[in-house]
Amino acid sequence: GGAAPQENVQIYGLTLQGGPEIPDPEYRNNHSGRIAEWANEGIRCITYLRNSKVINCVFRHNRNRGWFSGYSGSDKTNMIHNIEIAYCHFYYQGVDSAGGGIGFTRNTGYFHIHHNEFEADRDAVVSQDSHVGSLIEFNHMDGRGISQEDGVDFKENWRQNPFLPTSARTVVRNNIIHGFPRQTGITIQQFTERVDIYRNKIYESFYGVWLANNSGKGTSREGWETNDIKILDNEIYGCGSAIGSVSTSRSSGLQQGAYDVVIENNQMYGNGGSEWSDRDWGRHGLRITAGDRFTITNNIFSDNAGGGHFAQMTVSGGRITSSNYNTFYLPDNRFYPVRFDDTNYSLAGWQSASGQDRNSEQVSGRYHAPVAPVAPEPPAAINVTGACRFGDTA
Repeated sequence: GGAAPQENVQIYGLTLQGGPEIPDPEYRNNHSGRIAEWANEGIRCITYLRNSKVINCVFRHNRNRGWFSGYSGSDKTNMIHNIEIAYCHFYYQGVDSAGGGIGFTRNTGYFHIHHNEFEADRDAVVSQDSHVGSLIEFNHMDGRGISQEDGVDFKENWRQNPFLPTSARTVVRNNIIHGFPRQTGITIQQFTERVDIYRNKIYESFYGVWLANNSGKGTSREGWETNDIKILDNEIYGCGSAIGSVSTSRSSGLQQGAYDVVIENNQMYGNGGSEWSDRDWGRHGLRITAGDRFTITNNIFSDNAGGGHFAQMTVSGGRITSSNYNTFYLPDNRFYPVRFDDTNYSLAGWQSASGQDRNSEQVSGRYHAPVAPVAPEPPAAINVTGACRFGDTA
């Protein structure tokens, strides 16, 4: 985009290849001689743009990102919003960089990202320092086991722009996300608020969903809380841990973790297997060691091996507001429903010690998940005149 405002831009059917094919994309090093000549982004927008579409395009081998948008000026009316990106294929974006498939930042918001295929990108979708209200749905994100980062990563997404609605929520729903073993399927961090995560299928990643407070990278909002997060109706399996709100080392000493979190109707099973033995601290079903005010209701926990103690839910401190109506499947006597402050509890012991999970149940054996997975809708005919849809609530 140039200096003049841009509206109603429609881009269809392009192939945007930033560099030559890589015969063996399983490795991300030893490419420096070629990367210098590659395009940084397939499409780059750094000034006003709204009500626009990118449909049915192919992004391959761009050095940083397939799509990048952000405006760093002080004029909050000069924003990038109401952008639809759909039915595109992002392959191997972010080569030797911190980029990925789609990145948007600074005075951006209300993106509708749907029915895209992300394959072997460093990140699939990253939103940093953006406004709430985007909708990410029905995408397939396959890190191919080599991606360095996350399927979806929200950093500092908050009600930042007074010229955009502040009542909306960011929604991540009905996506299949897998193959991110170094990081997570979905990361919510660095003071991000008002996010609904539901009906996603997440597997083969270090964490299914990772929640964290500010990362200590010098932002002006240091110490603000990641808060108001809803994690509903997801299927998470075969990860290092299903869901975590965990404290990590940081120079400022501020506690990480999220606040005011609802975890409800999720299936968390088979996480923390032997393939995660070199990262033992992350092997759990649900792990809450930082943050506060968690509500945990009507979830299924099964066969989550937690770093040698085989706890389905690991908690430290008084961080749970309410936990109830959960089902704990225990394959054998090595498994415990809850580990609280380094002590393993049977369900009866946990009920007595904490007063929580009064209506929860403990079942012998393993949980057998439904055969039919959550899946993206099949591609449909593209409505070139249709309006974008943003900020749906759960």
